[in-house]
Amino acid sequence: MKLFVFFLVFCFLAYFFYRLRETLGIFASIKSKSISGAWQAARRVLDDFQLFDIVVGSGEDGGESRYLPGEKTLRLAPADYESASFRALGVALYEVNRAILHMKGDSLVYAVTFFAPWVRRIGAFGFPLIFAGLIPALRFLYPWGVFAFSVYLVFFLFVFVLECRSIRSFLADLEKKKLFPEEELKLIQKILDVLPFRELTGLFGVWSELGKKIWSAISASLSKS
Repeated sequence: MKLFVFFLVFCFLAYFFYRLRETLGIFASIKSKSISGAWQAARRVLDDFQLFDIVVGSGEDGGESRYLPGEKTLRLAPADYESASFRALGVALYEVNRAILHMKGDSLVYAVTFFAPWVRRIGAFGFPLIFAGLIPALRFLYPWGVFAFSVYLVFFLFVFVLECRSIRSFLADLEKKKLFPEEELKLIQKILDVLPFRELTGLFGVWSELGKKIWSAISASLSKS
């Protein structure tokens, strides 16, 4: 029964991950007519909130758009920085909201920045341990897998609820301030509605990155031979 519950939770997470990727893919091809790049959208909102000391810059190739509270820097992925797609705008504004929360002293930003990467890895490696524990010789791994995956779920469900609440407040502020055309704000809202799933389904990202590294190592080994 417990195994069925964990499998059901996994299926829900997989569905949310698919929905997130599908939505981001759709809006990657739709361009804004009022913004020349995601950096401009981020800078516009930050300036309106009088957060002039937060730097908006371009990050490294292959990296994700992230707000770094220790540096007070919004580092956008190169693909997002100059892009006027609603995917890029949504991702940039999602991180802008974190910057605003940080400047208000909200603990959510610190939790996500410092604990999330570790908890994400714990969950990514914990879930396979549950199934590995079904093998009689590896039964001792089962409780460790359950514990690790439970920690992941509790932490990120808490983060998910807080982020959904903060996004609703952020969208209300954007609507009130009229920083973007009404029709474009509706599209931005659709992106912001699904982005909280990014942290909740982060274990799939860990598996994806691990798969890429393994494949790269295999390809490099084959090319040498």
